[in-house]
Amino acid sequence: SEMKIMIFKNLTKKKQRVISYFIDAATKIVNTEGIQGVSIRKVAQEAGYNSATLYNYFSNLEQLLELTVINCITDYLNELSDILESKKHDVLRFLEAWECYCKYSFSMPSIFIYVFASSFSERILENIKIFVHLFPNKFQPSITSARASALLDLNSTQARNNALIQPCIDSGYFTQEKGADILTVGTILHAGLLYRMSMSEGQSNQRELDNALADFHKYYIDYINQKRNKGYPTIEELLLK
Repeated sequence: SEMKIMIFKNLTKKKQRVISYFIDAATKIVNTEGIQGVSIRKVAQEAGYNSATLYNYFSNLEQLLELTVINCITDYLNELSDILESKKHDVLRFLEAWECYCKYSFSMPSIFIYVFASSFSERILENIKIFVHLFPNKFQPSITSARASALLDLNSTQARNNALIQPCIDSGYFTQEKGADILTVGTILHAGLLYRMSMSEGQSNQRELDNALADFHKYYIDYINQKRNKGYPTIEELLLK
């Protein structure tokens, strides 16, 4: 993509540093005013440069925003890559990956909607790999593990979900058909709770977040237990091991 070319062309340490100043400035604005609060002028001002300088690094506001929202979800990406790297049962890893997604998305609904469920998603997901390459110090070593790398290569949310559930299907815990149902129900359950949290974004408290997470946990585990193949342990049994 043009972004890859732009960012990797003659990237000196100084250029990389200036790019990170602009991204940090934009992140600060996103955290206080939301994505819609970001403008070239405000970002340049916050970073201590003029707007013209910003255009030497980014061809437009969208490009800057795409990297900024990735910067906003680095904690999520780190926690997810640790989960993928863990030695737990495939199904527990699958459930933990969903719950990690819930935890971060429920506390930052508009950012997660922008990254994973907007018309910009495909481009943003393509740029995660570039971002990890540009700013390795923001990430845990597990981000480069085989499982995390494979997931970062996928640029649609659907493809990522399929990759997460496939090991559970391969190990016989679900049939392919039931696996598809589990993803559909997970997506619908998450979307409903995310909508609820987005209604009170900025005003929601820890109790509301805990309630939303508890609801996801309860309903999703019930559903997974019903769909598992005969003779396989329930989630509760796996958690006790």
